[in-house]
Amino acid sequence: IKTIPGLTILSLDFTNSSKISDDGIAAFFKSIKVLESLTTLEISFAGCSEISGFGFNKLREGLRVILSLKTLKLNLKDCIQLEDSSIELLKKELNRLQDISIVY
Repeated sequence: IKTIPGLTILSLDFTNSSKISDDGIAAFFKSIKVLESLTTLEISFAGCSEISGFGFNKLREGLRVILSLKTLKLNLKDCIQLEDSSIELLKKELNRLQDISIVY
């Protein structure tokens, strides 16, 4: 990710991946914050049952530092370890975005 600093749109689909874990999310969002031009982020973690509150908090932390972000589309359907209250908190934290869609 560091080699494409001018990237403005990123779309990733990890649907039903049993290999996506809290540690993987933490590492991904640690590396993505260097994308200073990123305006649109679409990620599907649908069915990734290994994501817990810890990983979701790392996701929240990572999204908060991407100040150029204007659009977020996040699919968390069937992420059974996540609580609705955590997702609602993310929505409130990112109310600066022009377009936010979170499916859960």
